[in-house]
Amino acid sequence: VERLEEWQHSKIPLIVERELKVNIRQDIIAIVGPRRVGKTYLMLQMIEHLRKEGVNPIYVDFEDVIYKDFSIKDIIEAYYEIFEPKEPLYLFIDEVHNLKEWGTWLRSLHNSNKYRIMVTGSTSKLLLEEISTELRGRYISKLLLPFSFKEYLRMRDVKEPADISEDRGRIKRYLEDYMEFGGYPEVIKLDGEFEKREKLRMIYYTTLYRDIIDRCNVREKELLEFILKYMISNTGNKVSVSKLHRIMKSNTHGISKRTVWKYYNYVLDSLSVFAVPSLASSLKKEMMTPKKVYCVDPGLIGTVSMKKDKGRKLETMVFLHLLRRSNVEDLEIRYLPLKDGEVDFVLLTRGKVKELIQACYDPTDPDTRRRENDALIKAGKDLGCKDLKVITWDEDVKGEGGCIDNIPLWKFLLDRP
Repeated sequence: VERLEEWQHSKIPLIVERELKVNIRQDIIAIVGPRRVGKTYLMLQMIEHLRKEGVNPIYVDFEDVIYKDFSIKDIIEAYYEIFEPKEPLYLFIDEVHNLKEWGTWLRSLHNSNKYRIMVTGSTSKLLLEEISTELRGRYISKLLLPFSFKEYLRMRDVKEPADISEDRGRIKRYLEDYMEFGGYPEVIKLDGEFEKREKLRMIYYTTLYRDIIDRCNVREKELLEFILKYMISNTGNKVSVSKLHRIMKSNTHGISKRTVWKYYNYVLDSLSVFAVPSLASSLKKEMMTPKKVYCVDPGLIGTVSMKKDKGRKLETMVFLHLLRRSNVEDLEIRYLPLKDGEVDFVLLTRGKVKELIQACYDPTDPDTRRRENDALIKAGKDLGCKDLKVITWDEDVKGEGGCIDNIPLWKFLLDRP
């Protein structure tokens, strides 16, 4: 009761408006994302809008030790002791996966028709494709990532010029900072390079220990950290469980392939790394082909790798932008392996190929340009797709080779024509 009263009289801090827009309605809304990306602040943003409309929602954070031994039912009963809320009552539940049998509770609350529910969580088990059948048909999940480049500029209080080509140099300087230190809100607001790197290390180790080792009761901590570091440092590359197992065996680690598979999936479940499957002619072939992995934030890459591979960072930023698009578009992301190369991103809508995209930091070398363009043109013919793009650091060429657009990264991330 004390915690609920304290919350009702608390002042919500100033919040940077996020691009992800959600409406609380009859379906349960889940905001899913890795730690420290601003899930709580997005929820507070929604609460502030409701308060202005005269609504008093319940907010519960299941990482708060106060609620450790209480159920949702206990909390709602305490709320009714203090207030006389109108129905439907709005429930905001932070880090819901810390609640025992959270799926059963959400289904029960939803079925009563008395509540409008929004939850957050930092595990992929809350994403729509992984939830249990008991919630299907009642549940919508949205993925929240670290700040996009647009949101980064907004947080830095940088206004996009109407004609960005007139201020291209300034925007590119901000983009270089964004590529180096990423989009975690706590990092963006810091000024010094040392402080930013310290904060990124803190986020990395919090993810490692709280979201993976502690949550999953991992015993082989050093091996788990090796897998996490390997996957982050190999962003934009193909990584398979078999390859990981071979590497670990060669370093005299007595570890089974089954354990490697389990730890690999723990890393994916933490949402610190994403895996992209290949576009294959059959499900069996897709399962047999290694997936490409991408880190959740370009800034995190520098915490585990000393390599200054701007090409891999650019590809990662392109992937994350496409992943954000999938929140508002019917979009599947694949990559296409070819005999003499690959296409980095194949975008599908309802099974039909919509766009083919290559990510190439500097395509000025003739061999590089030929390799990237040939792969796109061949895949475009085979898949019947005419929307072909190469995302570069700064090259802006329309219709190269008659059909390929070269688009600078800043323009792509800002969705500029």
